Amino acid sequence: MLVTRTADRLSWVKWGIGAAGSAFEWHSKGRGFESHMLHEKESFENTGFSDRCRIFEGFFVYEIKKMHTFDKKYMDIFRLLVHDKRNHDDNEGGADRMAGLGIRILGGQGEERCRANGDDQIVMVYKGAYEPGDRIIFETDETDAYYVIRVDGAMDEAYVYLTKNQVEYVIPFDEKKISYDPASFTGERHYITMRKAREYENKSYRNLAKNAIDQHGDTGCYPHAYANVETRGESVFAARNAIDGVVANESHGSWPFQSWGINMQDDAEFTLDFGRKVDVDRICLYTRADFPHDNWWVEAAFTFSDGSVEVVKMVKSVKPHEFDIKKNGITWVRLSHLVKADDPSPFPALTQIEVYGQNG
Repeated sequence: MLVTRTADRLSWVKWGIGAAGSAFEWHSKGRGFESHMLHEKESFENTGFSDRCRIFEGFFVYEIKKMHTFDKKYMDIFRLLVHDKRNHDDNEGGADRMAGLGIRILGGQGEERCRANGDDQIVMVYKGAYEPGDRIIFETDETDAYYVIRVDGAMDEAYVYLTKNQVEYVIPFDEKKISYDPASFTGERHYITMRKAREYENKSYRNLAKNAIDQHGDTGCYPHAYANVETRGESVFAARNAIDGVVANESHGSWPFQSWGINMQDDAEFTLDFGRKVDVDRICLYTRADFPHDNWWVEAAFTFSDGSVEVVKMVKSVKPHEFDIKKNGITWVRLSHLVKADDPSPFPALTQIEVYGQNG
């Protein structure tokens, strides 16, 4: 029998196993469950934590400023009770079970500045100015699943597929920042969200290429873009720019005109990795159109993970080049064999690639 003392410290509530389970469910709906004292009735009627105890995410978390006599074995008993409840929920819920989520803000030396936890959805408002080296850590106990993440109030939400329990997003500064909206990551209030994607979102027809929070390296967050060349290694010409959802293509350089630049290399290749199987039926290319500064491609090839190749033709245009290409069960597509037009400019570039379809 577990006994909790209410916040007014005037009454006691007895909890059996079933009642404790109800308390967990109560909190999971966002209504909270806190107590100034929590202990085993028969042993410690007047003993417990003098600070607070709380239950969230199916775990017992305690914050202690002062603790009276308390036998560890009773804590273990309670932890087992919580563990059994969580396991029961996992077995009953199957694929629809709640995902334990977390967001943390870390400084350049790894110090934690802010933390938020929740089941299925988190809304964090971080109060403080970012500094170089800061990063946002997104955590989940369920991988190979779909999530919707917003890293900043000035940026779009990203519908992503996570293959790792932890995704690190490095706050951009200086040269790395100019490919982002100037309003992003500024000031002393930052709106950050994470939630598990809803079933209708996972089944919807969408641009499967878009990922506003893509970064260099193997982050475990898909879709992900990479290339064998990026002009001078500058952020405004990085591969990630071609899947950030920004389609302004009549100039080049800082936001909103960032693009994938090929450094004038004829063997340039751009790869879009979906991280899972997808079914597609249409591809759109927004080639950069900062004429007369820019050149353009008249031909290119799409190579797919199934080994098939589609060769496409293009013309000089500000409008997107649209191609009806149907592929099922692919995991990546590569853009290569880029043929420039007969024009004095040596600078063709890709502003955006859109790949339309559904999760496989």
